[in-house]
Amino acid sequence: MKRIMLPVLLLLVLVGCEGGLRTSYGPSVGILAKRSVNGFTTLRNAFGNAGFAARDLTRLTNRSKRSSVIVWTPTHPTGIEANTTRWMEQWLRMGDKTLIYVVPDSGSETEFFRDARPLAPPEQRLEYRRRYAENLIKEHQWQLLRTALPSNGWLSIQPKVQQTQMVLADSEAARDDAWSDLAESEHPRRVEWVLEAYDRKNKAQQGTFVFQPVGPGAPVWPMGQNVTPTSTKTEFQPIVLSEDGDAIVARLTSKAWGNSQVVVVAGGSLLTNYGLTKPENQALAGRLIRTSFAPLIQSKRVDPRERLLADGSQPQVSFATASYSLPISDRGTEVPRASGAEFFTEFPLSFVTFHIAILGFVICLMLMPIFGRPKRVDRGVLTHFGDHLTAVATLMRRRGGETFARRRISDYMKHVRDESSGPWVIEEPVHAPDPALHLHVPDPKRMAPKVTAPKPIADPPGETSGETSSESHRDPPGETAKAVDTSTIHPESTDRRRDDSDLPDRG
Repeated sequence: MKRIMLPVLLLLVLVGCEGGLRTSYGPSVGILAKRSVNGFTTLRNAFGNAGFAARDLTRLTNRSKRSSVIVWTPTHPTGIEANTTRWMEQWLRMGDKTLIYVVPDSGSETEFFRDARPLAPPEQRLEYRRRYAENLIKEHQWQLLRTALPSNGWLSIQPKVQQTQMVLADSEAARDDAWSDLAESEHPRRVEWVLEAYDRKNKAQQGTFVFQPVGPGAPVWPMGQNVTPTSTKTEFQPIVLSEDGDAIVARLTSKAWGNSQVVVVAGGSLLTNYGLTKPENQALAGRLIRTSFAPLIQSKRVDPRERLLADGSQPQVSFATASYSLPISDRGTEVPRASGAEFFTEFPLSFVTFHIAILGFVICLMLMPIFGRPKRVDRGVLTHFGDHLTAVATLMRRRGGETFARRRISDYMKHVRDESSGPWVIEEPVHAPDPALHLHVPDPKRMAPKVTAPKPIADPPGETSGETSSESHRDPPGETAKAVDTSTIHPESTDRRRDDSDLPDRG
């Protein structure tokens, strides 16, 4: 056993140094439970290797009643709720059943750092020493906050921290074949709880709820539920004791349960993954498995050699991690109907449930915050006159820039203010003579007077041929032609607007 323990311990040391030490308490399945020093995967595998079929127990149903053994490892120390107690008693009355209840404690994290410190590399021993001291202080804080747990009438669980060796009790349960050969532990073990028989007259055993963290598991908040003592009378039989005579492992039986039993272990650190590296804890786990088979073998429901049921199947063991209570879902005589969120799994809403989930995921991505400091964006002010000037300047720059702006100002000064000079007035350049000036200026040669000889007196009316031709060349009387002086006409006069004559007199 020592040859196996040393490599396992070295592997745990390397895992603690490189990937971080897993300390989640309670679960027995999954990669996190397997790597955690406070997990119960090793105990679950031990039941599987002994011939049990392991499964998870998250809800109490009619199917759960098929289990021959239930191992309950709550994550927070609390009592057992009244409805859960009632269901458990109905299950125990079926006969040949075993409930193993493990009281949660501080776990095995402190013990791991204490044992791994001498095996750590020299450069990391100081870090292991610091972690050991931190966990030791945290354990002491948890232990100071603990009180007696509320009792459901089976037994009383009291807080008591002690470093002791475990010895076999002198009782009928201890003399059973499953426990008779259990040897005393060689090394002292830390125990934080003790078990006592329940006394209905002793009000101090009822205890109170602990809402603060008192262990590696998260605390629970019972909502509308209570722990009340059951009317079933039980017989308390200690199996393993401490040096002071306090019960560490006990068995509960009742005439109403037949040959069913409840085994309570006062300390989860005795059965965790790291706790089972100790030989005395391994022996304890082996006795728990043997005592789970005992009722099945006595009733001949299981073959002692093959360890199979009559139908050839393996007996079933269920592992539960819930604190305080387990939800109950017994099927009634009425037709099952969907309620609450179950409506989304029924027709016709089941067709759109998946699409709604995808849409919700997309919306979550859209609303996901951006990490980092938010950038301040200047939204501007609508009433700021500078924005108006900027917009006008932008339009002017698109139209032609500064030249266009100056021309517009010059036109305003000339036509509105009637200014012909000034800093904002742009003088127009003198244009060259217009080559098309002859089209709209009269020709002087064509305007000169014509000198013609007097024509003879018209012929008598009988001579129509000569009269018609002479009249066609006759000029109107008194018509004279004058020459037009074009030297005073400026070429720019042709560019004058047509509506200049309509301008008002501003004299």
